[in-house]
Amino acid sequence: MERASGVDKTEIERRLICAVGHMVVKDRHLMENDGSERSIIHRVGVYLEGAFPPGWDVDCEYNLDGMTPNDPKAFMLPSAEPPHGDTERLVTPDLIVHKRGSSAPGANILAVEAKKLHTGRDWLTEIEDDFDRLRVLRDRRGYAVVAFLLLQTRRKRSTRSIGALLAFGTRDAEPFTVPFGEDDPPSLPREDWFQRGRTS
Repeated sequence: MERASGVDKTEIERRLICAVGHMVVKDRHLMENDGSERSIIHRVGVYLEGAFPPGWDVDCEYNLDGMTPNDPKAFMLPSAEPPHGDTERLVTPDLIVHKRGSSAPGANILAVEAKKLHTGRDWLTEIEDDFDRLRVLRDRRGYAVVAFLLLQTRRKRSTRSIGALLAFGTRDAEPFTVPFGEDDPPSLPREDWFQRGRTS
């Protein structure tokens, strides 16, 4: 069983699955009334906070990196905008479990990016960006578990069901997904996001 600083990866994944499940059930108002990504991921963070022992920090939109004061998480990432190629961008994960102020091995155990399902023309590009961030956090900052959370909320005059889909991609395992929801939980258009990297 693989472990990350005393917590095995399967257990980290299980705790996130439980937290998302609690959010879908207990915070239905947010899901049924098209609540913002930030309000929804905050609630997931609230449930996660009670799932880890003292010493672990659960943060949303955390922008600092390691021990250096005022040091932002900035990485070279692929750019979807011309000119194409890598550009330095600030990385602020939607949700992380870590030890604040530490750059020691094992101090970063979980990073989550979330996106609401919609039909805008830039939606797939936005998902590509999220997966780029997750890959760099996993590969260059040692996050033991990274996950993408797809949220299906109910918009005005919509009859679609609410739901969520978690896609996991750890360093050492094949990616897998966990659906939550009513009749037709959402699905990702491709199954190999964590492995393939950008193709453009």
